Amino acid sequence: MQCNQRFFGQEHFERGKPGRKWCERLARLKPAMTAYDFAIRDHLPSLPSDIGGMVQIKYNGMLTVVLWNEKRKGFVAWSSRGRCYYSLSDNRRHPVTEYFNQRKEKLRGFIFIGETHVVRECKGKHYMTEFNKSMSIIKNPKTKSDVERIQLAVFDYRQRRADEGFLVREPQYLSRFAVLRDRSRFPIGVDKGPVHLPDYLEVEGNFQNSHSQLQAFWNEYITERGFEGFVLHTTRGEEYKIKFRDTLDVVIIGFRKDGNSRPLCPSCGVGFDLFGLIQLVRKGEFHEREWFNQRRRQIKFFKVGEPCVLCGATTTSSSGPILGARMALMTPDGDFVAIADGLQLSPLSPILWQIEPLYETESYLWVKPEVVVEVSYQDLYVDRMRPVYRFENDCYQQVGEIKAVCCRPYFRGMREDKSVNPRDLRLEQVSYLVKRIERIRSITETKERDFRR
Repeated sequence: MQCNQRFFGQEHFERGKPGRKWCERLARLKPAMTAYDFAIRDHLPSLPSDIGGMVQIKYNGMLTVVLWNEKRKGFVAWSSRGRCYYSLSDNRRHPVTEYFNQRKEKLRGFIFIGETHVVRECKGKHYMTEFNKSMSIIKNPKTKSDVERIQLAVFDYRQRRADEGFLVREPQYLSRFAVLRDRSRFPIGVDKGPVHLPDYLEVEGNFQNSHSQLQAFWNEYITERGFEGFVLHTTRGEEYKIKFRDTLDVVIIGFRKDGNSRPLCPSCGVGFDLFGLIQLVRKGEFHEREWFNQRRRQIKFFKVGEPCVLCGATTTSSSGPILGARMALMTPDGDFVAIADGLQLSPLSPILWQIEPLYETESYLWVKPEVVVEVSYQDLYVDRMRPVYRFENDCYQQVGEIKAVCCRPYFRGMREDKSVNPRDLRLEQVSYLVKRIERIRSITETKERDFRR
């Protein structure tokens, strides 16, 4: 291996070994924060009126817990999914754990909670690497230079007991952060070294009255340097998280199939799941009250092996569609670009009664492209190869692939004022954020070239 890092422990989580409980306990150390609101484009939302305290930078990375390992006689950094890295005795020394090892007499009695992230340095400033690339480097660094880009932002701590337990944390976060800053004397800021405290801003009064000051802070770290967002800590103990999120108008074109427990009639081809029952009601085969209550919650369920209510044939098991919709935008030519799966809909959503299923393939239930919804997203990935479909004669045919975007969607509501056309559902809806990401890339690449000169 070419880097100074090793991983172990993933099998504890995946295979349910005893170490899995330990990993799950680590995850409980993560602070619980209220997602107050999401910034639109490069502007902060209206801020909470709580008495101010401190605003910290939110990183694009992975929860990490660093603690002393008596067997290895050194510090080990764990993720809550069972991955672990540490310094070795040869020349493969990890910059994060080595930092703690050099201060072991002072720090070995504590457990530190932080976020591992990946940076690019340009003229003394560090810029965030895109989330998907960051996770790839953190989990599987290829070179020594990859490892040297890995940093840890420490944002909390616990004291450690002899039985490997955690003492009850102090009730106020601001006092715990003061211990990290004043007693442990970690450097403050992403530009200060491999292990550091988050960049932060102290706020007097309330957050709303400091909006312009926080907007300037946002402009530097989120707009220019590509960090994920803010965490607001009040003097009363409340914690809020503000992240960037935008919205898209998209069309639903299908639903992914999963499992193998849906009753399916081999004779007439009817699937007795939520989608199938809705279509039988819509076609007038049965009355809605036979299978649904007044709120359209399903009250009648079918089992594999029961006779088909249409033809009497014995039903068999098959995979069925789940409520994670495939969504698409449109090219100027009117083709559909599938940009994401997994848009979760409620079983009570009225949208399900407006969708017209067409046919099923091995992986998807394809539906008529008629329902337009508004979605928000948290993570947007650019330059991904995405399939392009042409819809003709009630059938989708893949006609190629293009570089586009994909995202993690969150449902916001119906857009009955939008129709399925290239103007309302244009792929260029995301051009602003794509240009923003490209601008960040260009800034970092230019500064990196200047730095090398």
